[in-house]
Amino acid sequence: MMKRTLKRSLLFYCIFLTLTVQGPTLVWNVSHDENPRQITALFTGQLQHAVFFDSNQVVGPSDDFFLFFPEPKECDALCNTINNKSQCNMSMLETIFGIEITTPHVFNATPMGYLEMDVLGDQLPFNNTTLINRLRFRHAYLSLTWDNNLSILCGQTMHPMRLEHINGLPRVLNRNHGAPIAVPETFQPQLRVTKQWEHAALMGALISQMTELTDGPIGFSSTYLRNGIAPRLVTNKNIKAHKKLNSVSALVFAKMHISPIIMRTATIFAQNCTDASLLGGYTVSHICPNTDEREYVNLRVLSSWVDISLRKKVEPGIFVGIAKNIGATKPIIQTTIDCSTGQEENLVYGISNNIDKVVRVAPRVYWHISSLTFGAEFEYTRAW
Repeated sequence: MMKRTLKRSLLFYCIFLTLTVQGPTLVWNVSHDENPRQITALFTGQLQHAVFFDSNQVVGPSDDFFLFFPEPKECDALCNTINNKSQCNMSMLETIFGIEITTPHVFNATPMGYLEMDVLGDQLPFNNTTLINRLRFRHAYLSLTWDNNLSILCGQTMHPMRLEHINGLPRVLNRNHGAPIAVPETFQPQLRVTKQWEHAALMGALISQMTELTDGPIGFSSTYLRNGIAPRLVTNKNIKAHKKLNSVSALVFAKMHISPIIMRTATIFAQNCTDASLLGGYTVSHICPNTDEREYVNLRVLSSWVDISLRKKVEPGIFVGIAKNIGATKPIIQTTIDCSTGQEENLVYGISNNIDKVVRVAPRVYWHISSLTFGAEFEYTRAW
């Protein structure tokens, strides 16, 4: 079992001003034979300004614009709490520009290409790297959709567990979108096949990693997934490593719409979902003393959240959620001595695995005026 950390509370307040635009639409005809073809381009986007105040130092990338939870209690030599310092900031990082292109049918399907960018930059929160105010591709994909509601998508878009395709997103204002309790915006290259019916849908996807990464012996990297979740190729005793890690995650989601109330809720069981900005990861359960070959075990997390909105011109709402670290199924080894350097080596990989649980309550209000939206949110997040 992991040692419980000291608990610390956080108050969060933000104001969003969003201007959403759609258009203009450009249409032009192209022809390589006697049959003209029409191509349509639709421009979309939003300008968003955010002001936020934190009552405590926080853990999060992009200059703390993406907030996970408060920093743990830490005292100086005089027993003063170091992280008990408020901060304030503002940004335009969620300003988004997109273009959607459709063309005539191909293979009796409707083709569509979508490209969307923002200036959030690469999110590398746990490598002590901040790359904000840089152009970032969010969506960049091609899709084919048939009349029987079968579609194929290839390119970069949100992780299926984000639930964007069924409008299952929490309505929170905070840029974390509910993380580390709910799955936030995670954009990953994928090949996806979806079949929809009137009241159900079936999806299968092959997913790789680009900027949302898995932790391991060399830090956050896509190397482990490219190698079939093999944390190492060679041991510290220069012997080829063979052990891999198998991880399973599941999500159950429900939405109820009784106008004007919309309620969304989800429960997530996650193993090694650091690339989805959830708690947990993996660690070592056994080390062979002769070869330094290691066996790995997942650190499991169970989270649940509910989000309620009253969809009117003035739209109140609330997000409530909890994420619980339920540990490993075997005894674990947290550190070892690297035989090649003689230094202590950390064997626990993932996001803040010294946390027992995170609880969040976040009431909010939106005010919609035509294409303008004003919003305010108060967030209370507590980590044990």
